Amino acid sequence: MNIDFYGDPEVAILLNYSDVRQTLEQVFQDLASGGASVFPRHRANCGDVKLSAMGGIWESRHVAGIKAYTTVQGHFSFLISLFDTKANKPLAVLQANEITRLRTAALATLVASRSAHQGAKKLALIGAGVQGSAIAEALGDCFNFGQVCVADPVLNHVAAIQL
Repeated sequence: MNIDFYGDPEVAILLNYSDVRQTLEQVFQDLASGGASVFPRHRANCGDVKLSAMGGIWESRHVAGIKAYTTVQGHFSFLISLFDTKANKPLAVLQANEITRLRTAALATLVASRSAHQGAKKLALIGAGVQGSAIAEALGDCFNFGQVCVADPVLNHVAAIQL
């Protein structure tokens, strides 16, 4: 049996914030109606290493997946295993650093689109790392900000950018 593997470079080509956001909207609707199910994150710690896993089943799409990742010295490494629930077989394994970046940012835009004022002109963002930068980029696609203020506690830096 051959199982496809998709690395972060392939994922970056195949996915974008908008498509991920639309998929999240659909799965949340199914989750609310019982057509999807998730299990919470489980974590094991040993010394300086953490191993975490979480997953879910999306019945209408006939797919189940589990995301597993390690955290070593504050750095993450993610993998997702996908299963075809109709044929009951593995579909693919995906390196999931890029998926995690896109999903987190897409979820932020989904929440902001439902809670933020649509005429908002300023964005305040805490954190300028991988996730903070992705969230700023994704929100910039949804809103017409005139100013972005970023505070990064790791870099001990605050900046305001006029757009």
